[in-house]
Amino acid sequence: RHDTLGAAGNPIVKTPVLDALAKEGVRFTENCVTTSICWVSRATLYSGQYLARHHFEMLGKGRTVNGTEMKFEVPQNETLYSLLKKKANYHVGHAGKLGLWVELDHELNFDFFTDEDGWHWRLIGNKMWHVTEKNTADALRFLATRPKEKPFFLNVAYFATHAVDGDVRQYMPQNQSMSMYVNDTIPIPATATEEAWGKMPPFFGEYNEGRSRWRW
Repeated sequence: RHDTLGAAGNPIVKTPVLDALAKEGVRFTENCVTTSICWVSRATLYSGQYLARHHFEMLGKGRTVNGTEMKFEVPQNETLYSLLKKKANYHVGHAGKLGLWVELDHELNFDFFTDEDGWHWRLIGNKMWHVTEKNTADALRFLATRPKEKPFFLNVAYFATHAVDGDVRQYMPQNQSMSMYVNDTIPIPATATEEAWGKMPPFFGEYNEGRSRWRW
């Protein structure tokens, strides 16, 4: 939802770090997407093109033409990352979830790249990491090691806002985040009723992904 930020006026959700970024930087309030599917939006952010142009219709597959999966069709030297790296001479990094599941040309697109996907807690070495800690550590590593004489672009895509697909717990936040909600009661949405469900348009059926997650 557009309002799941303290900076956006949510009375329950507490996002102090993002609120600080919103206060000190720029928060876009009129964003919209042509195709509200996660991997389509990620392909748009990566390529700088609408679905009608990049054709990445299915995760890991792209569109299918005459029985052939076309994968990611945008030329690798035309992505936003590649244009920044090769033509604008930026030091370019990505930390967090890229989530396209296709082969990419890292030399053309990235000076620094980590792709963390599908987990909230993981043992790495001798430490149990939360994915938010890992995303942040990777971002800081990029900033610490980048060449200071060049401009830089870093995309940090925090995974923890995404459910762990197939896990009934869905979301497993950092322990320090839980203390912010000790005395809070999160209300059940007014539309969480069978009556409201019955008013949904016919294409939003029982096998819609949103409905599947509702049953979790």
